[in-house]
Amino acid sequence: MTRPILPLMFAAVLVAASFGSTMSQCTICQNAEPVSLPDTILDLPGFPPLQCGRVDATLIFLIPNETSSDCETVQSLGSLCGCPSREDSCPLCPSGNPAGSPLNELPFFSDLFLGNTPSCQILEAYLKSHSNEEPVCFVSQSFISGYCGCDSDGLLDEEQGTPCSLCPDGEQASQPGKNVSIP
Repeated sequence: MTRPILPLMFAAVLVAASFGSTMSQCTICQNAEPVSLPDTILDLPGFPPLQCGRVDATLIFLIPNETSSDCETVQSLGSLCGCPSREDSCPLCPSGNPAGSPLNELPFFSDLFLGNTPSCQILEAYLKSHSNEEPVCFVSQSFISGYCGCDSDGLLDEEQGTPCSLCPDGEQASQPGKNVSIP
């Protein structure tokens, strides 16, 4: 009779120990505050839709260490759940306005998201965890922001007064899903 109780007691001790070490627990917000939008649904590629509050509450069991790369990945999307952004964060749209086409998919950024295709909305949240001085910010604002529906302020061709395009004469890219490495 005492044998089935022993594994349950061991599990309870492990859970209690994980709650006791709050300094190293992974939370969605980098500042370890509770999410301010707990009812917001995270609809991330490759995962079932989940409420921010539920994800935050279960992270300590899934990713117990706040210094792991998995925790950094989750925290990079924290702004979707109302977590504060960095002061020097990178806005996808140079004007600071939200992307006008947040659901457009970005297959060429799948390497950043564990092989899953992010949307402009996901990239926008990801960039809020990065400095506006980082290369990913420059590349995103220069080449991706127009595709995501950002207004074109700061990205106009001065001679023609039209938004900049990767292709000459504003033509559509012949291989829009092709990955290009920029050193």
